[in-house]
This record gives sequence, C-alpha cells and structure tokens, in this order.
Amino acid sequence: MDLPPALDAAITTFIAHVYSYQPLVQKSVVLCPPIVTSTIQAVADAIGMDTETTAYTLGLFLAYPLGAVMGVLPNGKAKHLFSMFFGVLILQCVLSVRRGEEGLFTFLSSLLNPSLRNPRWP
Repeated sequence: MDLPPALDAAITTFIAHVYSYQPLVQKSVVLCPPIVTSTIQAVADAIGMDTETTAYTLGLFLAYPLGAVMGVLPNGKAKHLFSMFFGVLILQCVLSVRRGEEGLFTFLSSLLNPSLRNPRWP
C-alpha cells in the first residue's frame, strides 16, 4: 500500500530535518570510552554477530543486574539518580556503536515511546 504523495512528502521532509541534527548528536556521545566500543567490536567478531546487535544484547544483559541493585536502593533521589546515570551510560554506549543515522533514529524513537504509552507525558 502506497502512501498518498502529500503524506509521503511530509514524512520524507520530517526525516530529512531530523537527520540534519546528526552532527550535533554524534558529538554528544561522551560517556562511553573508546575501549568499550572496541571491546564490543571484539566480542561481536568472536561470536559472529554484527556489532549493533551485540551492543543491544550486552546492554540488555547489563540492565538485569542493575535492576537487582535498583531494588535495594531506598525510594527517592537515590533510585532516580541511579536510574538516570546508568540509563544514560548504557544508552550512550549502545548508540556509540551506531554512529550513523540509525543511532539517531533509535534515540528519537526512544524519546517518543513514553508519549505513545501515556498521552499525558511529559
């Protein structure tokens, strides 16, 4: 099914506008040291997977032990700071592997996800 030409043009223009911010987003990946990216590449080569999938999988596996730590933290600021710090760290390390347009799209779609689940957000 093809989209109407006007809608297709609007979507294409919007995507081009979003991708125009790519140079700014690439400079914002500051928390992930280069050794992590090279380690992810080495692990991906060793197990025969592509780098992006390996980074996502390692981020997922790292989130589970961090979730256990989160359960023992007291409610309030400690949980919020812990969640924010490690969430941004994992996000930056996963997206640093995907320096191209896909990384920007992943970041923007992750910002859109909460608003789709809860229309009153933020």
